[in-house]
Amino acid sequence: MIESLLNYSDTYGSFFPLIALIIYKNKVAKEVFILLWYFIISILIFGYSNYLADKRINNLFLYHIFSILELTLLLAYFKEIIESTLVKKITTWIIFGFLIFSFLNVLFLEKINSLNSNSQSLEFLLLIVFCFIYYRELANSEEVIIFYSKSTFWIVTGFFIYFSCTLIVFSLYKYTGKQNQSFISNFWIFQEIMYLVKNLFITYGILCFKKTK
Repeated sequence: MIESLLNYSDTYGSFFPLIALIIYKNKVAKEVFILLWYFIISILIFGYSNYLADKRINNLFLYHIFSILELTLLLAYFKEIIESTLVKKITTWIIFGFLIFSFLNVLFLEKINSLNSNSQSLEFLLLIVFCFIYYRELANSEEVIIFYSKSTFWIVTGFFIYFSCTLIVFSLYKYTGKQNQSFISNFWIFQEIMYLVKNLFITYGILCFKKTK
């Protein structure tokens, strides 16, 4: 029963922060609305992915698409919350470089009907780096003493926990999964659990949002 519920957490999990964002739409900062599109796209893509999985139709092409959309939207969010001018300037180039890498990955390494462990691992690594950049700026600011009251801290922490915890399993998927079916089963369960954890942190961040003046 629990495993069955977890199978769909990547779909219903995004409803929690989405509903919180709609309820607090007059309190959150404008950059948070970038995440509104992230939640909607997550629900649509993973909802369709689960539908295909239930029909026993290959759905892995959707992960190639989602990686590109996820990186684009989240880097757009980080671009707003990170103060570094250099980071803001290179964000667009990073997205462009990732698009090229994803295309070459599908063309030569991981076909569209297989899990994109290469591009997804790179995506997660890039987003972890941006989380660290945010943490560094926060640590060097006066707001570090009240970090626990900052909405952005909890949102970024949700992303950091998910990407850092799943980076290794995604990178090992194509090497271990072919020989070990139990790894595949445990991989998806772990990924779904961490996806829920991520969205719960983000939801908390939105709910405790206090607009600074």
